[in-house]
Amino acid sequence: MKKLSVIYNVTSECPWNCSICCMSAKAKKEKDELSWEKKVAVIDMLIELSKIRDIRCDISGGELLTDIKNLELLHKLSDGIGKEKVGISILGAYLNESVAKELSTIVNDVELTLDCAPTRFYPLRPKGYHETAAKAAILLKKYNVKVGIQTVLTEDNCNTEMMEEQLEWMCNNNIDNWSFIKFFRVGRGMHYPEKAITNEKWLW
Repeated sequence: MKKLSVIYNVTSECPWNCSICCMSAKAKKEKDELSWEKKVAVIDMLIELSKIRDIRCDISGGELLTDIKNLELLHKLSDGIGKEKVGISILGAYLNESVAKELSTIVNDVELTLDCAPTRFYPLRPKGYHETAAKAAILLKKYNVKVGIQTVLTEDNCNTEMMEEQLEWMCNNNIDNWSFIKFFRVGRGMHYPEKAITNEKWLW
């Protein structure tokens, strides 16, 4: 049976205010966000689903760790379907030693967004965004967590110089996986049509 891949965006709350955010994430929690009880119910549903279907779950946001209580959801899901089938996507802002150590016991992998080498200025992200993600990646590797880097390709970073520079940083820090996302004009990104790459550049 083909594996079912589930992405559950637990919250739209996020400390960053990225101009190209596809989620239009905000600094404050949305009024219509699910209650804690309903979030737990979603996790229970995923656990039940895993009994009849081979699933892999990625828990994301917004920024998942804006509320440290969300770790309870991860513990529950990990216990229910197995650590090896749970991944998360975070931005790194709330990661510290104790959280990194705890994550190493309940998730298989962590994905962070890095659109360029952390030493480079990138106008489409707030100041400190990439440095924060890079520090989080290094901290997670310290606890032997599998780390993936996700890069949103735009007209600003889809070039040989920046991509090779980023690849060198990732190799030097033992990053496990690099995935690319083509920038689409959704969320706040709809205001930046000129940043979308051509199909020819995507193929390149």
